[in-house]
Amino acid sequence: MITQSTAKRYFGDSDPINRVMRSDTLNFKVIAVVEDVPENSHFHFDIALALLSFDGLYNSQQWFNNSYRNYFMLHENSDIEKVKARLPEFTDQYLFGGTYAEMSQKGNKWELYLQPLTSIHLNSNLRGEFEPNGKREYVYIFLVVSIFILIIACINFINLATAKSGNRAKEVGLRKTVGAQKWDLIKQFMSESLLTSFFSLAIALLLVELTLVFLKDVEGVALFMPYFSNPYTIPALIVLGLVVGLLSGFYPALVLSSFRPIFALKSQNRKGKKSPWLRNVLVTLQFSISVILIIGTFVVYKQLKLLQNEQLGFDKENVIVINNASILENSIPAFKNDLRALPFVESASAIYRMPGSRYVNLGFGAEDFEGGYTLNLSGCDEDYIHVLKPEMLMGRFFSNEYGTDSMGIVINEEALKLLEYDEPLGKKLNTWGDPRCYFHIIGVMKDMYYESKHNTIQPMGLVNVDSPFWIDTEVIALRIIPGDYQKMIGELEDIWQNHSPSIPFDFSFFDHDYDRLYTNEMQTRKLFLAFSFLAIFIACLGLLGLASFIAQQKTKEIGIRKAMGATTSSISLLLAGNYTKWVLFANLIAWPLAWYFFDRWLDNFAYKADILWWYFLLAGIISMALSLITVGLQTIKASKANPVDALRYE
Repeated sequence: MITQSTAKRYFGDSDPINRVMRSDTLNFKVIAVVEDVPENSHFHFDIALALLSFDGLYNSQQWFNNSYRNYFMLHENSDIEKVKARLPEFTDQYLFGGTYAEMSQKGNKWELYLQPLTSIHLNSNLRGEFEPNGKREYVYIFLVVSIFILIIACINFINLATAKSGNRAKEVGLRKTVGAQKWDLIKQFMSESLLTSFFSLAIALLLVELTLVFLKDVEGVALFMPYFSNPYTIPALIVLGLVVGLLSGFYPALVLSSFRPIFALKSQNRKGKKSPWLRNVLVTLQFSISVILIIGTFVVYKQLKLLQNEQLGFDKENVIVINNASILENSIPAFKNDLRALPFVESASAIYRMPGSRYVNLGFGAEDFEGGYTLNLSGCDEDYIHVLKPEMLMGRFFSNEYGTDSMGIVINEEALKLLEYDEPLGKKLNTWGDPRCYFHIIGVMKDMYYESKHNTIQPMGLVNVDSPFWIDTEVIALRIIPGDYQKMIGELEDIWQNHSPSIPFDFSFFDHDYDRLYTNEMQTRKLFLAFSFLAIFIACLGLLGLASFIAQQKTKEIGIRKAMGATTSSISLLLAGNYTKWVLFANLIAWPLAWYFFDRWLDNFAYKADILWWYFLLAGIISMALSLITVGLQTIKASKANPVDALRYE
C-alpha cells in the first residue's frame, strides 16, 4: 500500500495497482494507493508492507523485542480499565512464562500499558518516538504570553486615548451643553472602540493568513484557520473583538464622559492626574514581560546550541545520508567503492540506523551478569568510525582483518557501567528467545547522544551489518569535503542510477536529520524571538503614550523652565526620569521570575545549559536603551516647544 506522492515518484502518471515493487529479496504487489499521511499525524510513511510477508518477524518468539508499536481499535463502548487490567496477566504468561512475580523480585520489571492516540503529540515523551513530539507546556506558555501581550496592547490603547482626551474636551462639552447624557457619551465612545477593535481584527486575520503562507513556504508547516469547518471559530472571533473593544474602550469612555462642560469648553480638563499609578503599573508590567522574554531568548538559544552541537560524541557535520540502501543488496560493497572514488568523498559506511533514528531495543543477557537488561542496537560496518568519528574508550572498532567481527559488538560507556565489567573485552552478550544469538565485546566507545538530549544516555551497542543477526544496511553515510553541493548530489545520483536505475535517488544531510530531534526547541526559539520583539515594541508604544500624556500635562512647567533658562537636554533628562525608574523596577521584578521560570524549563532536559548572569544584565540594558530612545523622541519634541505657547497653555 503506497501513498499518492510515492505512486507519483515511482510510477509517474501510470496506474500503479498490481504493479510489482521490490524490497530486499521480496517482491510486493501494489494493492492500494492512499492519500499522503496528514502533517498532524504522529508518524508518516510512504510504503506500508504486510508484516506477514516477513517470516521471523510476525511469528517471532522474542517477546522482549521492543521494535514494534501496537495499535488497538476498541469498540465504542469498551471499558478501557478492563483492557488495562488484562495486561499484567498477558505479561506474566507470554514474557515470563508464569514467573514474573519471581523475576520482578530480582529487579526485572516489565510493563505494558495503553496510551490514547490523541494524547501522543503533546503529552508523550517516550524513548523511541516515531517523530519529535510537541509539548503541551509550550502551548500553554505561549498562550499565556499572547494573552498578556493582548492585555498590554489594550491598556496602551487606554493610555493613548486618555493622553489625547484633551483634544476631544470641547466636543464633549458641546454635546453635554446641547443635552447629551453621560450614558449617551459612554455609548458613543464604546462604539468607537468596538469599531476600532473589529477593524483591527480584520487586519489581524489578513496578517494571519499571510503568516500561514510564510510558514508553509519557509518552515514547511501547513496550518490553516478553520473559519467554517469548526463551528466555534467565527463565534470565538466575534467574542474576541467584543472583549478587546470593551476592555480597551471602557476606561477612556468613563474619563471622557465625566468631563464637566464648563471646564471642557475652556480645555481645563486635568483628569489624567488622578490615577498615575495605573500608568506606572502598566509600564512596569509591560517591561517585566518584555525582559522575561528577552532573557528567555538567550536561554533557549544557548540550550539549543548545547543540544545540537556540543558534546554529541560524533561529528554530524559534512555527512550525506543515502537512503533505501537495502535495495542494493549484494552490490553495496561495489556501490561504496564507486562512492569512495569520488574526489569529494572521504569515507563511506553501510549503516542500519543513524543517530537520531529509532534504534532496535532488545532484551539481553550477559556472561557473568545476573538477570536481564535491554540494549539499544544499531548496525554498521568498519567505516562507521571514519564517517561519524565516535571516540573509542578501550578495545577496537570493527575491522575486515578479523573474521570473527561478524559476531562482535561495540558497546558504550553506559552499557559498561550496567554490566560492571572490569575487563569487558571478549565477554559474551546474548539475546533472549530461541535460538539465542551471541556476541562478543570487541570494544567500548565513549557515550554519544544517539537519542535526544531530553533523555539520559542509555546502554547501547553496535553490531556488524555483515553478521547473521537480522540487522541489515538501510543507509549509506558519506563524509564529504565541503564544496559545490549541487554538483556533488548530481554525481552521487549518477552512481546510484548505475546500481539501481529503477529506484529514485533519495538523500539527506545528516545534520538536518539530527536537528529534527529538536524541532520544538527551534520553534520555541523563533517564537521567543518574535514575542520578545512584539512585547518590547508594544511596551515602547505604552511608554510613548505615557510620555505624550505626561508631556501634555507638564506643558506649562516646561514653558516656565525654558523661560528660566533650562536647556532642551536638561528638560529631556528630567522628564525621562519619570519613566526609566519604572523600567528599572520592571527589571528587578523580571529577573527572579525569569530565573525561576527558565530554570524549571531546563529541567525538561537531561543535559542543560547554564543560565548566565549577563543574560539579565544585557536584557536590562536593551530594555533601558529602548525606553530611553522612545521617551527621548517625545520629550525632546516637548522641550523644543515655544515657551510663549507653553505659558499660554490652558
